[in-house]
Amino acid sequence: MYYQKGEDEILKILETSKEGLTLEEVEKRKKKYGKNELPKKKPDSIWKIIFHELTDPIVLLLLFTVGISLLIHEIIDAVTISLIILLDVAMGAYQENKANHTAEALEKLITQKVKVIRSGQRMEILSEELTLGDIVLLESGDKVSADMRILSSHNLTIDEA
Repeated sequence: MYYQKGEDEILKILETSKEGLTLEEVEKRKKKYGKNELPKKKPDSIWKIIFHELTDPIVLLLLFTVGISLLIHEIIDAVTISLIILLDVAMGAYQENKANHTAEALEKLITQKVKVIRSGQRMEILSEELTLGDIVLLESGDKVSADMRILSSHNLTIDEA
């Protein structure tokens, strides 16, 4: 929709100008629209991770083998296989839980900054502080951290990798 409209029309629709939003307007819009961030998925509980480990096809095959071993009275084999299953599930759940915590920690460390014009001043803010109507300045190597409409460009090339 916005790609079909001219620059002046876009600025009017978004109730902004080339001078950017005022700081008061930014606060109003942040309250209305929220932060510029994707919703975060709640990490899986340890019980859900264990359930996923237990429903692995190889584990299910080993559990079937335990059942057969018990039916033919091979108790030692059944206990041995059960211990192997227990060890496999425990190690898999531990590693997946640790990987989830590591990913969360890395996510908190990575912050993207973006250059904007607000109240006629050029400033650098965190990408999550962007709001509807912000005028964003893009330079070579910048990452686009929101949906944007380009008002003007010079020798623009994009790598969508």
